[in-house]
Amino acid sequence: MKLIADENVAGGLVRRLRESGYDVWWILEDAPSSTDPSVLERATESGRTLLTFDSDFGTLAVRDDIAAPFGIIFPRLKRMTIAEQTDRVHGIIVTMDAIGSTLVVIEETKVRYRDLRLKD
Repeated sequence: MKLIADENVAGGLVRRLRESGYDVWWILEDAPSSTDPSVLERATESGRTLLTFDSDFGTLAVRDDIAAPFGIIFPRLKRMTIAEQTDRVHGIIVTMDAIGSTLVVIEETKVRYRDLRLKD
């Protein structure tokens, strides 16, 4: 799986994913201060799954129906330290294959999946 990490993703997580063999573009390195729609556009054009801690991306993809054909991974881990978040997110990502057009919400005790192609 190829990833594009939003600028709010910790450097330690980006580094750990790269060390595990993932091809990760990091907005903080490649295009800092990009708008959310432009980050989604970069992910779509490059065929990368978006990793972000920003809930606005779920809103853009679900409510506003902005394309996210390669999926979004959204950790919601507010009660965890950065180190714990890194362990949790890394542990989930290494178990996944390509996720397609899916919103993956990683929480402390569960993982939820929502197909972004389905309408409510």
